[in-house]
Amino acid sequence: MAFWDNLGKKASEAADKVAQQAKVLSETAKLNSGISEEEKKINANYSEIGKLYVSLHKDDCEEAFAAMIAAI
Repeated sequence: MAFWDNLGKKASEAADKVAQQAKVLSETAKLNSGISEEEKKINANYSEIGKLYVSLHKDDCEEAFAAMIAAI
């Protein structure tokens, strides 16, 4: 009977390990999704900053921005 008890214990441990790994993967995916959403917000804000800068300084921009503003 020890063999079957040991086999059952190992199977249970393996199932627990798989469940834990699935939980970790799920949490990682959730965090990555949250990071992606925050990066989208940051990029949207950068875009708005750029649009505002162009509207305020299209005729008197700094030299570093002149070529990019001219392209717009």
